Amino acid sequence: MTKRLSALIWLRFKLFTVNKAILFEIISPFIFAYFYKYLYSLQNISTQNSELLGFLIPFSLSIGISIPIITILSEEREKNSLSALMLSGVRYFEYLFSLFIVSSIFSTAIIIAIPLILSTKSAFINFNYFLSVIFMAIAICLISLIAGLLAKTQIMGQMIGLPIM
Repeated sequence: MTKRLSALIWLRFKLFTVNKAILFEIISPFIFAYFYKYLYSLQNISTQNSELLGFLIPFSLSIGISIPIITILSEEREKNSLSALMLSGVRYFEYLFSLFIVSSIFSTAIIIAIPLILSTKSAFINFNYFLSVIFMAIAICLISLIAGLLAKTQIMGQMIGLPIM
């Protein structure tokens, strides 16, 4: 089971990093953070407050995590690669858990990197911030997993992903 799960996690990392559209969706939250920091610096507004984090973290998680999950699940369902994985002995729980693990790694990178980019020091001290953002990331991952499983095609997945975002 551990070999199959580690192979699936490696496959997920490859899918996330090889596909240029998905890779751009994962990198775009960091680009948005630099862009907002630049806009705030032009207006001489400090990014030390957490108001910008309250907007940018959920937006980043929905773009950087939710849309790629829905896209990958609907693409695999459309191309019938899920049935090939099931025939090779992969269980459905392992399939979903590997995608959840990879998305939680990327969401952890977003949670840590966005406050560093914005130079917000109060976010690292505040325990409530970490607790609420972690629960929000888990909820976004689970909602996008459900939406990705409901989508039959990539276009349907993108249409389901827009209201979630």
